[in-house]
Amino acid sequence: MPGPAPQERKHGRTPNSLSKGDWNEYDDVPFTGAPPMPNPPGRAKAWHEMAAELWKTASVMPHCMDWRAEDWLALKVLMYEVHRYYKTPDDEKTTAQQTEIRRQKIGLGIGEVGRKEMKILYRQKVEPGRPGSGPDTTVEVVDDGRPKPAGNVVPIKDRKKAILGRAKPGEGQGETAVG
Repeated sequence: MPGPAPQERKHGRTPNSLSKGDWNEYDDVPFTGAPPMPNPPGRAKAWHEMAAELWKTASVMPHCMDWRAEDWLALKVLMYEVHRYYKTPDDEKTTAQQTEIRRQKIGLGIGEVGRKEMKILYRQKVEPGRPGSGPDTTVEVVDDGRPKPAGNVVPIKDRKKAILGRAKPGEGQGETAVG
């Protein structure tokens, strides 16, 4: 008795999956269309430095290009939480505040863990003529977008000549070619 046809995709969660269909890929260039940083809450004259740093870092992430109004609102809410957390005296800070900040950062794809959870991949573009793309420092870009050294590129003519020019066992001065 034949069973059901095999599924195209696995069911369930595959956190270490790197198949292209599952991940959102973005060129690793800063986003430039962010709205202005909001005013600090209440009567505060300025944001806490950690909240301001959060805005400066998060508002230029490459995947911000796909954000909608509610995503920017979520970043503002996260800024408020960070501001409130760092303005609170140390003995009054709670684990719940830390957990909420961490969960919101992951939900927005901030940081390595957030990008992994949201399946966001930044790829670096290797442009022709850029330093590091010549024959001496050749760069090869692999599927996951990370550049890796490609090694020396040898023309096929030279490789063939080197292989055919090796001494055969028993000929020459007793040396053999070792691959």
